Amino acid sequence: MPYRLRISCIFFFIPLVLFCSSCANQKETVLRVGVTPNYPPLIFKDQGNYEGLEKEMAERLAYELGKDLKYVELAWKDQIPALLNKKIDIIMSGMSITPERESMISFSDPYLRICQMALIRKDDLAKYNSKTAIQSIQGAVGVEKDTTSELVVGRDFTSATVVAYTEKEKAMSDLINGKIEAYVHDVPEIWWLSGEYEKDNLVPARFALNIELLAWGIRKEDVQFRDSVNAILSSWKQSKKLDARILFWMPFFELLVEKNEELY
Repeated sequence: MPYRLRISCIFFFIPLVLFCSSCANQKETVLRVGVTPNYPPLIFKDQGNYEGLEKEMAERLAYELGKDLKYVELAWKDQIPALLNKKIDIIMSGMSITPERESMISFSDPYLRICQMALIRKDDLAKYNSKTAIQSIQGAVGVEKDTTSELVVGRDFTSATVVAYTEKEKAMSDLINGKIEAYVHDVPEIWWLSGEYEKDNLVPARFALNIELLAWGIRKEDVQFRDSVNAILSSWKQSKKLDARILFWMPFFELLVEKNEELY
């Protein structure tokens, strides 16, 4: 709610200084976290409440930084502009590190190693039985608009027609009804969707289409803040607290642990 200040000329200076100081102190004691809650199991809403791995990490990060937590809900395309315009302090919403993003913002150390994966119809498992077969799809392939999956499919699926969706329900409906051959997204979401749409015979094609790292977006000039965040993240990794929460939300990563492969 905007403030309306009525200050006489005589008493202008001191109240204004106090007001500005109060605003600065408020910014210093609040961690403003940018989220796009459409990415289960990382960040999503359940009955109006934020849930997911990112939500848990945001709460713990704010606590260890000694700050109050404030979620700022944004469209995905608005995350980086909001960070650059200082409307948020950090992006914690399943953002992968890419050269394009690194040209604009800095990132924390990675907290999760993932890949892109395809969700397909169960009847097509024999047809799409390898990474090459999936990348050679000649029909329509669905992706979420303005995400890494759109870049990956556009680059590597040379015979496919890319269909970018803003609503996952529409993408799932089109996949079920044969209007697209596959839906490509980050592996956490693909496994989540396969559970949600198991009754519709949608299954993951278990082939990694790339490897990428998830991290938190931070302004380049906020070096001290980034160092503090990385120190906290490092302590979570060393204590295995991060591993435990990853496996709680994404039990399928147990396969990596069993093979002694890195989670992050």
